[in-house]
Amino acid sequence: MVRYILTHFRPHMDEVLAIWLLQNFGEEQFPGIQDAKIKFLRTGVLPAGETAESLLAQGILCIGVGGGDFDEHATKDKARKEGYAAATLVAEHLELENRSDLQQIKPIVDSVFRNDTTGSTTSQDDICIVIKKMLRVDQGLAIRFALDSFKAVYLQPGHSFSTKDLLKTLARPDYTNLCEQAKAKQAADWQAAKQEWKDSGQIVELAGPRGQLRVGIIKSDEPEIAGAIRHQHFGDADLAVIQKNFFQIQILARTSSQLYLYDLVKLLRDEEAYLAGEDFEITTHQPEKVDGAAGLWYFFVSPGNEHFQLILNGSETTPDVQATKISLDRIIELIRIALDWEYFPHSTCKDGICRHSNCTWHPAQLNKCFEIRKQGRRE
Repeated sequence: MVRYILTHFRPHMDEVLAIWLLQNFGEEQFPGIQDAKIKFLRTGVLPAGETAESLLAQGILCIGVGGGDFDEHATKDKARKEGYAAATLVAEHLELENRSDLQQIKPIVDSVFRNDTTGSTTSQDDICIVIKKMLRVDQGLAIRFALDSFKAVYLQPGHSFSTKDLLKTLARPDYTNLCEQAKAKQAADWQAAKQEWKDSGQIVELAGPRGQLRVGIIKSDEPEIAGAIRHQHFGDADLAVIQKNFFQIQILARTSSQLYLYDLVKLLRDEEAYLAGEDFEITTHQPEKVDGAAGLWYFFVSPGNEHFQLILNGSETTPDVQATKISLDRIIELIRIALDWEYFPHSTCKDGICRHSNCTWHPAQLNKCFEIRKQGRRE
């Protein structure tokens, strides 16, 4: 008997859709799911000693967390389930492709899947975009609006995914008010972020593989600050480095800058493990989570766009992650080591003369070092 559904704080639309699919089509396989209450995981990590399987035995079904059947993310024991999201995993498990009303279900699943994996939705009125804003105002009401919206689209095949159209169909003043509050909050947050960047942001310039890189750095809790830092008319930074007031750090690449952060996440994870007195394989740049102190750094690479990369020590969906022990100054130094192609430990490096095991950088096998060595061999 399922008593609770466990997902992460401020869930994405694919997790909400997974919940809707289970509540509407999963009662036979998961008795009690229709009335199960939703709980939220704020750290991204299950309680010590628990797994998705052990929690299910206790009546708690994990969606998008825990590495179970309905979590596409990579874990220490499992690779990422490529080509899947929580909703598509649920749809496949429930064999919804065999239902007579598949033509009503498939457009919903396909639309949410595209948005989750590629961010392809461009209309700011699309429900997948608006729900993200609503979650910042009232998480419970936003999730109910999403669930009711899925039902409306299911009952009226061909119904638009436009928030405006769905609000009209559902005709609930509380949903309409929430939408207006969410839009007003985002507008206010955007103005506050621009002003905070103007007042206290700083830029560090690096020499990247294809030209100059701008790294925008700030201490801020403004929700829209990452956008302001990377916006071409404000920070115009290729990389945003944000220290939250609880000393968590977020590092977000601008997609158009086409950066690769694999070397950087290796260095951050190694440094974190070192400060915690743990052993860590420095060559590990596995996306998403790893074990131990190194796991404080979550690495996301979008399945639909390899240049959409984030390195997060805590986020809106995992606000209670333990803050890094690495200082902000040291993080900037690690960014320079990973991304500045003019910055090397020895004067002979750029001549292709590598000191190998005598160099402290060598265990990291940095891409820029590899390219220098390769060029030296050609010459």
